[in-house]
Amino acid sequence: MGYNTSGLIVAGTADDEAEFLAILRLGAVTGSKLSWLEATSMSRQEMCAGTCAGWWVLIDQTFSRAYTAVAEPDSKVDLALQALSAGRCVLAFAAIGHSDVYGFALYERGRCVRRWLTSEGSIEFDDGVAGPIEGDLFMSGSGVDDETVFHLLDRFVPFGQLTEAVFHVIAPRESRKRKK
Repeated sequence: MGYNTSGLIVAGTADDEAEFLAILRLGAVTGSKLSWLEATSMSRQEMCAGTCAGWWVLIDQTFSRAYTAVAEPDSKVDLALQALSAGRCVLAFAAIGHSDVYGFALYERGRCVRRWLTSEGSIEFDDGVAGPIEGDLFMSGSGVDDETVFHLLDRFVPFGQLTEAVFHVIAPRESRKRKK
Protein backbone atom coordinates (compact mmCIF):
# COMPACT_ATOMS: atom_id res chain seq x y z
CA MET A 1 0.00 0.00 0.00
CA GLY A 2 1.48 3.37 -0.98
CA TYR A 3 1.19 6.34 1.33
CA ASN A 4 0.97 10.03 0.60
CA THR A 5 1.48 11.60 3.98
CA SER A 6 3.81 13.64 6.10
CA GLY A 7 3.97 14.19 9.81
CA LEU A 8 5.84 14.88 13.01
CA ILE A 9 6.55 12.80 16.04
CA VAL A 10 7.52 14.77 19.12
CA ALA A 11 8.67 13.37 22.45
CA GLY A 12 5.80 14.33 24.71
CA THR A 13 2.25 13.55 25.71
CA ALA A 14 -1.23 14.99 25.45
CA ASP A 15 -0.27 17.26 28.38
CA ASP A 16 2.23 18.98 26.05
CA GLU A 17 -0.20 19.33 23.15
CA ALA A 18 -1.21 22.97 23.71
CA GLU A 19 2.46 24.02 23.70
CA PHE A 20 3.16 22.06 20.52
CA LEU A 21 0.10 23.48 18.74
CA ALA A 22 1.10 27.04 19.72
CA ILE A 23 4.71 26.64 18.53
CA LEU A 24 3.51 25.16 15.24
CA ARG A 25 0.87 27.88 14.90
CA LEU A 26 -2.02 25.41 14.67
CA GLY A 27 -5.62 25.51 15.85
CA ALA A 28 -7.15 23.43 18.62
CA VAL A 29 -7.75 19.70 18.52
CA THR A 30 -11.41 18.77 17.90
CA GLY A 31 -13.35 15.84 19.30
CA SER A 32 -13.46 14.00 15.95
CA LYS A 33 -11.78 10.60 16.39
CA LEU A 34 -9.93 8.94 13.53
CA SER A 35 -7.85 5.83 12.98
CA TRP A 36 -4.35 5.88 11.44
CA LEU A 37 -5.80 4.93 8.04
CA GLU A 38 -8.42 7.67 8.24
CA ALA A 39 -5.86 10.27 9.41
CA THR A 40 -3.41 9.38 6.59
CA SER A 41 -6.04 9.05 3.86
CA MET A 42 -5.22 10.88 0.62
CA SER A 43 -8.73 12.33 0.66
CA ARG A 44 -8.13 14.02 4.02
CA GLN A 45 -7.10 17.65 3.58
CA GLU A 46 -6.47 18.54 7.20
CA MET A 47 -4.09 17.81 10.03
CA CYS A 48 -4.71 15.30 12.78
CA ALA A 49 -2.96 14.71 16.10
CA GLY A 50 -2.74 11.90 18.62
CA THR A 51 -0.44 10.41 21.23
CA CYS A 52 1.25 7.05 21.28
CA ALA A 53 3.92 5.46 23.47
CA GLY A 54 5.20 8.78 24.92
CA TRP A 55 5.11 10.64 21.60
CA TRP A 56 2.80 13.31 20.26
CA VAL A 57 2.06 12.58 16.59
CA LEU A 58 0.93 15.09 13.95
CA ILE A 59 -0.32 13.74 10.63
CA ASP A 60 -0.01 16.58 8.12
CA GLN A 61 -2.09 15.88 5.03
CA THR A 62 -1.79 19.56 4.06
CA PHE A 63 2.00 19.09 3.69
CA SER A 64 2.40 22.61 5.15
CA ARG A 65 4.39 21.71 8.28
CA ALA A 66 6.17 18.36 8.14
CA TYR A 67 7.05 18.26 4.44
CA THR A 68 8.11 21.90 4.56
CA ALA A 69 10.42 21.14 7.50
CA VAL A 70 12.04 18.28 5.60
CA ALA A 71 12.33 20.02 2.22
CA GLU A 72 13.00 23.65 3.17
CA PRO A 73 15.87 24.22 5.61
CA ASP A 74 15.67 27.58 7.40
CA SER A 75 11.95 27.93 6.65
CA LYS A 76 9.70 29.23 9.44
CA VAL A 77 8.59 25.66 10.11
CA ASP A 78 12.19 24.42 10.28
CA LEU A 79 13.03 27.16 12.78
CA ALA A 80 9.91 26.36 14.84
CA LEU A 81 10.92 22.70 15.02
CA GLN A 82 14.41 23.69 16.09
CA ALA A 83 12.86 25.68 18.95
CA LEU A 84 10.51 22.81 19.80
CA SER A 85 13.45 20.38 19.99
CA ALA A 86 15.33 22.39 22.63
CA GLY A 87 14.29 19.90 25.32
CA ARG A 88 13.02 16.97 23.30
CA CYS A 89 13.45 14.91 20.15
CA VAL A 90 11.40 15.83 17.06
CA LEU A 91 11.19 13.82 13.84
CA ALA A 92 9.55 15.25 10.70
CA PHE A 93 8.85 12.72 7.96
CA ALA A 94 7.51 12.66 4.40
CA ALA A 95 6.30 9.60 2.48
CA ILE A 96 4.69 11.01 -0.65
CA GLY A 97 4.39 8.12 -3.07
CA HIS A 98 2.49 9.91 -5.82
CA SER A 99 5.42 12.36 -6.15
CA ASP A 100 8.13 9.80 -5.33
CA VAL A 101 9.36 11.98 -2.43
CA TYR A 102 10.63 10.39 0.78
CA GLY A 103 12.63 11.78 3.66
CA PHE A 104 12.95 13.00 7.20
CA ALA A 105 14.50 15.67 9.41
CA LEU A 106 15.63 14.86 12.94
CA TYR A 107 15.82 17.68 15.51
CA GLU A 108 17.58 17.48 18.85
CA ARG A 109 19.02 20.01 21.29
CA GLY A 110 17.50 22.97 19.44
CA ARG A 111 18.80 22.19 15.96
CA CYS A 112 18.31 19.94 12.96
CA VAL A 113 20.94 17.21 13.34
CA ARG A 114 20.00 15.13 10.28
CA ARG A 115 18.07 15.84 7.08
CA TRP A 116 17.62 13.34 4.29
CA LEU A 117 15.31 13.70 1.27
CA THR A 118 15.02 11.97 -2.06
CA SER A 119 12.83 13.04 -4.96
CA GLU A 120 12.29 10.77 -7.94
CA GLY A 121 15.34 8.72 -6.91
CA SER A 122 17.71 11.70 -6.64
CA ILE A 123 19.04 12.66 -3.23
CA GLU A 124 18.10 16.28 -2.53
CA PHE A 125 19.46 16.44 1.05
CA ASP A 126 21.87 14.21 2.94
CA ASP A 127 22.90 16.55 5.76
CA GLY A 128 24.29 15.50 9.12
CA VAL A 129 25.62 12.15 10.25
CA ALA A 130 23.47 9.03 10.15
CA GLY A 131 22.96 7.95 13.74
CA PRO A 132 22.50 4.46 15.12
CA ILE A 133 18.72 4.75 15.10
CA GLU A 134 18.77 5.42 11.36
CA GLY A 135 21.24 2.64 10.64
CA ASP A 136 21.57 1.88 6.96
CA LEU A 137 17.98 2.63 5.96
CA PHE A 138 18.90 5.64 3.84
CA MET A 139 22.38 4.67 2.62
CA SER A 140 21.38 5.16 -1.01
CA GLY A 141 18.60 7.01 -2.77
CA SER A 142 17.52 3.95 -4.74
CA GLY A 143 14.90 1.66 -3.30
CA VAL A 144 13.72 4.17 -0.71
CA ASP A 145 9.95 4.26 -0.37
CA ASP A 146 7.22 4.72 2.22
CA GLU A 147 8.17 1.44 3.91
CA THR A 148 11.70 2.77 4.45
CA VAL A 149 10.31 5.92 6.10
CA PHE A 150 7.96 3.84 8.26
CA HIS A 151 10.83 1.54 9.32
CA LEU A 152 12.52 4.69 10.66
CA LEU A 153 9.32 5.77 12.44
CA ASP A 154 9.09 2.29 13.94
CA ARG A 155 12.47 2.84 15.60
CA PHE A 156 10.95 5.79 17.50
CA VAL A 157 7.32 4.70 17.92
CA PRO A 158 6.40 1.05 17.35
CA PHE A 159 4.49 1.18 14.08
CA GLY A 160 1.92 -1.36 15.30
CA GLN A 161 1.08 0.97 18.20
CA LEU A 162 1.01 3.97 15.88
CA THR A 163 -1.55 2.31 13.62
CA GLU A 164 -3.70 1.58 16.68
CA ALA A 165 -3.57 5.15 18.03
CA VAL A 166 -6.59 7.47 18.00
CA PHE A 167 -6.18 10.75 16.15
CA HIS A 168 -8.20 13.94 16.34
CA VAL A 169 -8.72 16.53 13.61
CA ILE A 170 -7.05 19.88 14.22
CA ALA A 171 -9.42 22.77 13.62
CA PRO A 172 -8.18 25.57 11.36
CA ARG A 173 -6.46 28.31 13.29
CA GLU A 174 -8.60 31.36 13.75
CA SER A 175 -7.20 34.31 11.90
CA ARG A 176 -6.54 37.35 14.02
CA LYS A 177 -7.64 40.61 12.52
CA ARG A 178 -5.68 43.64 13.55
CA LYS A 179 -7.58 46.43 15.18
CA LYS A 180 -7.08 49.83 13.65
